Amino acid sequence: MRPFAIFILLTFFFSCGNNSTGPEYSLATDRDALLALYHATNGSDWTNKTNWLTDNDLSTWDGVTVSNGRVTRLVLYENNLTGTIPVELGNLSSLNILTLSNNQLSGAIPSTLGNLTHLEYLYLFGNQLSGAIPSTLGNLSNLRELRLSSNRLSGAIPSALGNLSNLKYLSLAENQLSGSIPSELGNLSSLEILHLSSNQLSGSIPVTLGNIHFLTGLWLNENLLSGPLPQSLTKLPLVEFYFQDTEICAPPDDAFQTWLQNMSFWKGTICQ
Repeated sequence: MRPFAIFILLTFFFSCGNNSTGPEYSLATDRDALLALYHATNGSDWTNKTNWLTDNDLSTWDGVTVSNGRVTRLVLYENNLTGTIPVELGNLSSLNILTLSNNQLSGAIPSTLGNLTHLEYLYLFGNQLSGAIPSTLGNLSNLRELRLSSNRLSGAIPSALGNLSNLKYLSLAENQLSGSIPSELGNLSSLEILHLSSNQLSGSIPVTLGNIHFLTGLWLNENLLSGPLPQSLTKLPLVEFYFQDTEICAPPDDAFQTWLQNMSFWKGTICQ
């Protein structure tokens, strides 16, 4: 055999044997990420952990869904997870749904979750997560629901969340978030529910919230927010609107009051 032909065969052999982008490699990477989660969150104490740490197919691991050779869903809701979310979870690059809600997770939300660009649902509510909301979550362009409520998150709401053009549900309630509501949230053109209650948010309500034309539910209550509500809100088809236990007030003019009275539920004070 000619030397050149041998070279071609060897090149083909090594390229096939070391294909780091193939499905086998991807599934191995997914397995490593899942193992990192198991060890970081005291998996031995999980309520449900069938087949975890075994050599069985990942699709048989409790809470794991596999499609086309990649992990696409990870649902470990109310499963007694303790500890922290490992950065390796950001390697599950085909993930559509991540649900770790109602556990006892603590520590920060890893910025690497911003790598999960196929993610549509991110549920981390009902934990003890702390620190800032990573601005990298603004990279999740396919996200439809982001629920981070009932944690201990602090700092400002990242303006980068305004990039989530497909988002329909945003809940950051019952945390320790401070600063003003970013005007960029007015760019969430698909948003239907905005839950910001029970934080330490301050300042006035951005006029840009009036641009969220599909918004039907708005919770601003139990914050340090102040000032009259902007007239731009009257463009919204709100069904539920709560702004009590704040320094916010509703303008007393007839147009604004008619808009309020046409809602099914609202609660707050009128400007004097």
